Amino acid sequence: MKTFIISTVIFAVMISMIIFNYIYINNSADRLEELTSAIIPDSGDLEERVKVLEDYWEDNKVRIGLVSNHTIINNIGIKIANIRLFTDKGDDFCLAKELILLKEDIKELRRLERLSAENIF
Repeated sequence: MKTFIISTVIFAVMISMIIFNYIYINNSADRLEELTSAIIPDSGDLEERVKVLEDYWEDNKVRIGLVSNHTIINNIGIKIANIRLFTDKGDDFCLAKELILLKEDIKELRRLERLSAENIF
């Protein structure tokens, strides 16, 4: 009986951590999408919006990296660095391209962390 109770508690803790992880990754992905969508080439506060995106990513990438695929984490970091580069250069075409690619990487982050048969097997 003691073994059953301990196993049940461990199982409940694991399920709780899975749910917490799912919520955290989805909230982080929502915020990243929101910040990315707020970056509009040729807007007056472009530098400030890019800085907010960079700061958010720097504050959260380690926690996201603990549970997520490192390739997608690296890709998101590279896209954000490219967004900074193209913002500084004033290259609106490449900036727009990197914003689209970043949104795709954020979708991939969300897809990889959702609970589905595809991710279990």
